Amino acid sequence: MKKTRRLLALVLALVMLAALCVPALAAEAFDYDGDEVTFIKADGSAFGMFAAQEGTTCALEGDEVVIHYVPKNTTVYNGIHWGAIDDSELTKDVAFNEDGTFDLTLPKESCGKALPVAPIKAADGATTKDQYYLAVPAEDKIAGAGETPAAGEAIELEITNNLNMFKAVSASLVTDGENGEFIVFALSGSGYKYIFKGTYEQAVENGDAIDNWIAAAENAAGKLEFRVPVAPDETVVPVVAISNSKYESYLAGENNLERAFYPRQLTLDREAKTLVTDDYKASAELAVTNNVKMFKVAGATLDTAGGPNSNGYKITLALTMGSDSFDGAYVGRASEIAEGTETIAVAERVFALPVRWMAEAGKPESIVDKLAEPFVVSFHSVKNDAWYERLFTVSEKDGTLVIDEVPAESPFTDVPDGQYYTEAVAWAVEKEITTGATATEFKPDDPCTRGQVVTFLWRAAGSPAAEGENPFADVTEGDFFYDAVLWAVANGITTGTGETTFAPTDPCTRDQVVTFLWRAAGEPAAESAASFTDVAEGSFYAEAVAWAVEKGVTTGYSETLFGPGDPCTRGQVVTFLWRGYAK
Repeated sequence: MKKTRRLLALVLALVMLAALCVPALAAEAFDYDGDEVTFIKADGSAFGMFAAQEGTTCALEGDEVVIHYVPKNTTVYNGIHWGAIDDSELTKDVAFNEDGTFDLTLPKESCGKALPVAPIKAADGATTKDQYYLAVPAEDKIAGAGETPAAGEAIELEITNNLNMFKAVSASLVTDGENGEFIVFALSGSGYKYIFKGTYEQAVENGDAIDNWIAAAENAAGKLEFRVPVAPDETVVPVVAISNSKYESYLAGENNLERAFYPRQLTLDREAKTLVTDDYKASAELAVTNNVKMFKVAGATLDTAGGPNSNGYKITLALTMGSDSFDGAYVGRASEIAEGTETIAVAERVFALPVRWMAEAGKPESIVDKLAEPFVVSFHSVKNDAWYERLFTVSEKDGTLVIDEVPAESPFTDVPDGQYYTEAVAWAVEKEITTGATATEFKPDDPCTRGQVVTFLWRAAGSPAAEGENPFADVTEGDFFYDAVLWAVANGITTGTGETTFAPTDPCTRDQVVTFLWRAAGEPAAESAASFTDVAEGSFYAEAVAWAVEKGVTTGYSETLFGPGDPCTRGQVVTFLWRGYAK
């Protein structure tokens, strides 16, 4: 690469020298005192079509100037002719890259000069009719953009400390020959003898592999000094300060190693020659899946400040909305929002939602974590002046956010979150299929009676009017299940347990429940028989069980057992209904 650059530099130098030696044909180079590499006309005015765009760089590398140029127009021209436009003998063309950019390597003597050139038109390969010039800034104006100090040279850095517990008192950027660049900094105190370059998570993964830690050395001023390697393009450097006292406690078996890790951050500005020390900060974009209508979300990020041992540790979900429909948010249920409750205001369509934070400064055990499982966020509608709940599921590992409707809240104290019947009970309450065994209990493990089952089924069907005569002596008008039983008889869902008995208070067995459901669905045929060994072929419930399995109403106790004669619990019944009707 260096040989190619030197050859190109030599050729360009010869081209420019030849141009100067033939004044009748070649335009001459002239001095340029601007701050940026650009293209100009002979009078020094800008050549607008070739104005430098974001991504253009100009840097010194040894005795050469290395330029990567991003022109404003990347389609009209596809190359550059060096020299005067009427000087065919001094042709040295530079082709553009496929993306319309181009790369040049010039001798350092080109600095502070405007060099004669003419863009080549892509359409016909001809040069422009007007003469233009590539203007290269003076050496002292580009030295900070890419100049690499000689081996062993140190550039002193001006320090800004944003933390009292991690305070640098001296810092420099050092180049160490083939070893590259290092940030060398000394801390005011002696609380850290080791640091780890990387994030908190990487430090935890590394564990006590101390060979990967960076040990401090005492400098001439008696301060502990660290030498952190940095890549040429690295500006934000995550580090983990390892507490001496907590590390010693770990060695004594008094706490885990993670308790000694304090995530920090070094921000380096080579051009300004500055170094900022701060708590670790990061922003990770999330891929959003939004399953809620009329709730526009444009994007989301997880913004981290500090780490689990930092006093100000916090992770915020920055939710960018796609409209101005909502002006307030609250991490929690709408029922928790009372007068005086502090809610979150929107700022430029962004809600900053706290999702992990430390409740008590300095106590990692007090961390509140909303990301561990799905959580509810309530949003205030501007139009309706009402709060609407959304269910958020965030995966830090996968970088995803899924937004769903919130299932109806169960009023029952004996229906905890996470049970197989939790969503089914909430759905049944919302649809007024059940009001529970009492005002506060659903009793999901109690056997469900035949009267309760047909009542649930009748209500799920919309509580239609009762039809026909009552054939059962044990079903009397005024019973809560009276209309449901008459409806079930009229629609062929049940014939009772005998000619005149329905047995409404008997436990309803699992085979009876799926048969009621199957008949209510119109007795649809299943494509194949169920594989349960305890479901006899030809039994009254065989087709119903096969249909229930195929539709996903039940999976049985196991792959081979259904338990047809077992009493069906209230939790099982509403789950069968929910799967059959809601899903």
